[in-house]
Amino acid sequence: MSRAPTSRRRAPSAQKVYERLTADLPINAVVAEALVDDPLEPGAKLKVLRSERDDPLAGMLSRGVISEDLFAAGRCWQGHHEAATIGSVTAIDPTKSAVDGGRVPEPITDRQIRAIRALARADAALGARDQALICESLGARISLADAARRRNWPGERGVNYAGRRFRDALDTLAVLWGFRTGRSGGK
Repeated sequence: MSRAPTSRRRAPSAQKVYERLTADLPINAVVAEALVDDPLEPGAKLKVLRSERDDPLAGMLSRGVISEDLFAAGRCWQGHHEAATIGSVTAIDPTKSAVDGGRVPEPITDRQIRAIRALARADAALGARDQALICESLGARISLADAARRRNWPGERGVNYAGRRFRDALDTLAVLWGFRTGRSGGK
């Protein structure tokens, strides 16, 4: 008589979470708890405080307005934006004597070229209105309420409209860069 094969389920492994929280915060601090990957122990997480004062994207994630894939798409856009705008310019040290024939810095790096191309693809996918909103909110780190006021979108309806446009733009970026396979409507 043969026995039917039994399936053994493994209990889900408990993920280690270490707390790295502080009670000493600056006076104007706006923070929220966040779980991030532990760089020293693969598979483990760290519970940390993330500053949200000048980071509208992190604030939206902590309030549940956007999902992790939209957050990742926004951070990816910010990385490309920073790589494209920060050049190889170095500060001049006035304490050293000036010399002729110094090495001319490379005018544009390969990393900058890749970032500019990625932003060009994003701009084409977003369109002018959403690209400007993303650039203001993620590049200049302006809140959506301020971005709505700048566009003369009045009151709470204007802020809600800016939020919908922003989430749709992040959704477009998430699909473009592979953080999501299809459109889901923001959250």
